[in-house]
Amino acid sequence: MEFGSFSNDLRTQWTVEYGFAILAEALNHLRRSSPDVAARIPGLGELVGFRNQLIHNYRRVDPEKVWDHAVDDLPELRVAIQSLLNELDRAAEIDRTAAGTGHEENTGGSYEPF
Repeated sequence: MEFGSFSNDLRTQWTVEYGFAILAEALNHLRRSSPDVAARIPGLGELVGFRNQLIHNYRRVDPEKVWDHAVDDLPELRVAIQSLLNELDRAAEIDRTAAGTGHEENTGGSYEPF
């Protein structure tokens, strides 16, 4: 999809905005509960601020800004989150192995949230 199509498709804009709001809210909770992990998420503070603009409508939502975040920020964010999830999966496997349950249960392997 190109920006022109995005800017003329209100349903897609709302969908992307809602996705950002949910993602940034989850990251904001992570920042409060696990600041050391959250610090490894690139642009976390900016995304939480953007979420606040979307939710509280501090100013009119600019479709170009939403587009820029989606195109510029999401790929890097996806890689960072995937890396953290894979790290957690490896740590859980080590814990299961140490507890003697290494291969007895299948957790489905690495996470693929995106």
